[in-house]
Amino acid sequence: MGIISVKELGNFYVNGHEVILRGLPHKAFICQDGTTQDFDPNGQYEAGQMYVEYVKLAQPKAKYPLLMWHGGGLTGATWGSTPDGREGWRSLFLRYGHDVYVSDSVERGRSSWAMYPEIYRTHPEFTTKAACWSNFRLGPLFAEDHSKRVSYERTQFPVEYYDEFYKQIVPRWRSMDDWAQDAYNNLVDRFDGGCVIMAHSQGANFALPAALAHPDKVKGLILLEPARTPDPQTTDFSALKEIPQLVLWGDFIRVSELCVWTKAAYFKIYPEYFRIMKELGAPINWIDLPKRGIFGNTHLLMMDRNSAQVAELIQNWMGGRGLM
Repeated sequence: MGIISVKELGNFYVNGHEVILRGLPHKAFICQDGTTQDFDPNGQYEAGQMYVEYVKLAQPKAKYPLLMWHGGGLTGATWGSTPDGREGWRSLFLRYGHDVYVSDSVERGRSSWAMYPEIYRTHPEFTTKAACWSNFRLGPLFAEDHSKRVSYERTQFPVEYYDEFYKQIVPRWRSMDDWAQDAYNNLVDRFDGGCVIMAHSQGANFALPAALAHPDKVKGLILLEPARTPDPQTTDFSALKEIPQLVLWGDFIRVSELCVWTKAAYFKIYPEYFRIMKELGAPINWIDLPKRGIFGNTHLLMMDRNSAQVAELIQNWMGGRGLM
């Protein structure tokens, strides 16, 4: 695919608003030199902002910019490179000819976070290595002793670099999704000429409502092992019926230890969503990679050893849907 010829690199923030705290008690802390300093938490802060970085090509081939939205407990680092140092999807899709926008959701990464409970409603949630091992379908058994961890046979994830991957995991606040949704909606609203959203896992929770809010601006939805949809009992999805959609799943879905949210998403939530979309006549595709002869993929499709092969499949799908 050759050299990436870049026209512009940059970043910006979406949303954010001033919060003023008053009436909080002062705190004292001891410095390294033994002196005591007073800390006054009262004052003005910014909260609710979302960080976005972008790369614009000198000669893009794709019709629309590609927005990459990460999953739960993750940041935009998801798309940068793989834990074992291979080229990540941000770079691969730039080579395919897309302008790329990578975001850190509200309360993640470079978007920063705010005090709780003074600003955020609840405490942060920290995810253990064991929970990530299970949630991302790396194997049936996690152990503190590296030599005793059991990964799935034929797994494509480079498990010897699992601890390196885990350095990407950050705290998350489940109570601030409304702020995140508002920021994602406003990000999409910036693209008057349209955009394509590539959303991983929890990112799909925000991608579908953003598309419902701006169906004229979302030209394609790529949902990578998506977690959930808006409630089909109360949501009219007809605004999405003209948008090409790809729902993509990896391997090891039918293992007995499959985590609860993946089980719900794969066997209940998204089959119902797919049925609704098909009834509306929407151009939607559901792809199980093992049924395409591509085996061993985990929840972290963009980091698996065959990530370039999966990226090529997605790129071909976009070409076939008129997005190039």
